[in-house]
Amino acid sequence: MRFFITDANVLIDLIKYNWLNSFFHLDIDVNTTYAVLDQLYAWQQEELKRHIFSNRLHLVLIDNSHYVSAEVSLTEKGLSIQDRRILIAAHKLHATFLTADNLIRKTSLKHNIPVHGLIWIIQKMIEKELLDPDET
Repeated sequence: MRFFITDANVLIDLIKYNWLNSFFHLDIDVNTTYAVLDQLYAWQQEELKRHIFSNRLHLVLIDNSHYVSAEVSLTEKGLSIQDRRILIAAHKLHATFLTADNLIRKTSLKHNIPVHGLIWIIQKMIEKELLDPDET
């Protein structure tokens, strides 16, 4: 199964609660964009570097054709251009969204893009015994 992190909030929460290592030990293909990384502070980006270098986090380039269709296709109020672009990319890549953003979640569902949030991530880490339920 392929996953696509759409917003920085998921990464920020995983870093904040010190769950990043557990998350990247799940048996999933985690992808994000450079634009999402740019939303993070430098110290948060540093936290992610070892996961990028170990091929647990993949950075995806979105080409101009994705940008054009994103700006035209998804017109939900409140979505940034960046959100639209990554929604289009996830749709084209047949990716599942991991997001903490309610509007992106609703938009994903509206466009038949599978989506999960932080609670799902926590449940998976507990199921795989990567996280102690008492730590949540």
